[in-house]
Amino acid sequence: MSDLDAKFDAITANLAGEFEALDAELAPEPAEQPERTPLELALYQAQDELTADWGDGFAPEAAGRRAWDRLDAAERDAALDELLYVYAGAIEHDSAERERYAREAPIRVELNALLALLRQARGWRAMWRRARLQRQIAALADSLIGGASDGR
Repeated sequence: MSDLDAKFDAITANLAGEFEALDAELAPEPAEQPERTPLELALYQAQDELTADWGDGFAPEAAGRRAWDRLDAAERDAALDELLYVYAGAIEHDSAERERYAREAPIRVELNALLALLRQARGWRAMWRRARLQRQIAALADSLIGGASDGR
């Protein structure tokens, strides 16, 4: 080994240690994982077991019952509160979605009628009609998706 090789090896060995220290210093902090409740942990475990036994062909209630059976009495009190909270939120969300769907039904009917007219409008004479239909369709679509049509 030549003197030059020995010097190069010494320099790169020192640099390697510096790079490792720099990498460790700049490494991102591990993301904090949310703390799982005993019910969540039991549910994940039950789902894993049922998936291993049945694939994806099991009812969610089966996993829930299996998870519930794993909990001790103290954990069940907190789990019941958790279940009721999530259930109440789901009911509230579902009713809001149903109300929105019912409220938007007339707009969807009008939009579908205009789209049918647009598909029928052909030829030079229908050009102005198509432009008007497209503006009306855009305005209705904006109202469905929460946009703001300028009405032109």
